[in-house]
Amino acid sequence: MNGDRVTRTHLLGIVSGLLRAADLLAIALGSFFANAATGDPWDYSGSVALEIVAAMLLAAAGFSRTGAYDRETISRLTLRFARISAIWLVIVALAFMFTYFDAEIMDMDPIWASLWFLFALALMLFWRFILIYVVSRWRRELRLASLVAVVGGGRMVRRIVEQLLTEGQSDYLLIGAFSNDPKTLKPLQGKVPCGSVEQLHRLVQTNELDDVLFAFPDSEVGAFQATLSQVKESPVNIRLIPQNVDLDIHINGYSQLGALPLLHLYDKPLSGWSTVVKDLEDKILGATIMLLFAPFMLMIALLIKLDSKGPVLFRQVRYGFNNNKFVVYKFRTMKTDWDPRSAPLHAQKHDPRVTRVGRILRRTSLDELPQIFNVLEGSMSLVGPRPHAVVHTATYAEQVDGYFARHKVKPGITGWAQVNGFRGDADAPEMIRLRVKHDIEYIENWSLMFDLKIILMTPLVGFIHKNAY
Repeated sequence: MNGDRVTRTHLLGIVSGLLRAADLLAIALGSFFANAATGDPWDYSGSVALEIVAAMLLAAAGFSRTGAYDRETISRLTLRFARISAIWLVIVALAFMFTYFDAEIMDMDPIWASLWFLFALALMLFWRFILIYVVSRWRRELRLASLVAVVGGGRMVRRIVEQLLTEGQSDYLLIGAFSNDPKTLKPLQGKVPCGSVEQLHRLVQTNELDDVLFAFPDSEVGAFQATLSQVKESPVNIRLIPQNVDLDIHINGYSQLGALPLLHLYDKPLSGWSTVVKDLEDKILGATIMLLFAPFMLMIALLIKLDSKGPVLFRQVRYGFNNNKFVVYKFRTMKTDWDPRSAPLHAQKHDPRVTRVGRILRRTSLDELPQIFNVLEGSMSLVGPRPHAVVHTATYAEQVDGYFARHKVKPGITGWAQVNGFRGDADAPEMIRLRVKHDIEYIENWSLMFDLKIILMTPLVGFIHKNAY
C-alpha cells in the first residue's frame, strides 16, 4: 500500500511540474516557429531574446499565482482555456512594456509578435488537451483518488457515507467510517470498514489517509473538539462538513467532495508538486554533499577510532515524520564505558563522557554529518525540525501544546530553529516552546527558497554555538 501511496501523492505533483516546464517550452518554441514563418528560425537578436526571457519569467509567476498548476485544477480538469489565453495575452503585453524603450523591440514586426503569441498559445492549449485525456484515464483507474475517512456522530456519519457511496467514487476512495460509538455504524457494515476514533488515529499514523472529514452534529461539540485534538497534528487534510455548529475555529478555505461542501480546517504542509521539489532537493543536494564530504567523513571516522574504543557511528531511535520511529546516525562522541542508568540524559558542559575528538565534533555539529545517510534513505530531510530522542519527546509534548505538529514533515539535519540559535540544552520549557514555534513557522511557510536560505545560513550561524557541548 505504501508504494501506491507514494505514487498517488507524487503523481499530480509531477504532472504539475511537467506542465510548468511545458508552458515555458511553448514560449520558446512559439518564438522559433514565428521566426521560421517570417524568416530565419535561428535569428535571435539580443532584444528578442530578452523579450522571450521576460515572457517566460512572467509566465512562470503569472500562471502559478492564478492556480493554473494547482492539484485541484489539474485533477478536476478545470484547465480554464479562456483564462489561460487571457493571461498569456497580458503576459505578452507586459513583456513588451518592460522592453518598450528598446529601439529593436519598437521596430519589431507585428506579424512576428502575433505569430509568437498564437504559436505559444496553441502549444499551451495542446498540452492541456493531452492532459485532459491522460488525467481522465487516471481518474477512471482511481490513480488520482484521495483516500478519505469520515468521523463524527454515528447517524450523521452514516448519512454522509451513504451519500458518498451513492454518488460513486472517482476522485476519492472511502477508506472507512469512525465514531466515538462504533455501534451506531452497524448499518454500514459490509459497505465500508467501521471503527472507533482510536482506530482512526492509528490509521492516520500509518500515513494511509489524505483527508479526514468531520461530521459532528450540533449536540456533539465536545466530541468534535476532542477528536480534532487527536488528529490535527497529523499530516492529513482535515475538512469539516458544515452543520451550522457555532465553533470558534479558523477556516482556511473551502471546496467540495462530490456534492458535499467542505470547510478546510487544516491542510497538509507539503503535497503535490511541493513534495516532489522537496524530495528532489534532498536527493540532489544530499548526494552532492555526500560526495564533497566523503573524504572528510572518512578522516573523522579514523580520528574517532584512534581516540577511543568503540564504533564510529552512534545509532539512536527518534521520532520522525508522522510520529513514526526511525534510527538516526551520528558520529560517536562519547566513551562507551559509562553506565547510561546513572548518567544525565543531556550532555553537560565539561561532560567527562565526551571524548577529545567528540568535543570538537559536538562543538561544530560535525557529529551530525552521517545523517546524510538518513536523508538519502528517506527518513530525514536536509531541512526540517530537528528530531528529538524518544525519551525526551513525551516530556516536551507535556510542556508545549501542539508539540507533535512539528512531525507533519520529515525531520531535518538543520532547521529554522537551529539557525536562530535554539539548540543545545533544552531543559527549560521556554526553550522548547521557542523551538517548536520556529519549527511550526517553517512548516507553515515552506518554500524551496526558504530551505536554501536555511542551508546557506547553517555554516554561518548553525554549526558552532555556545549551547553545543
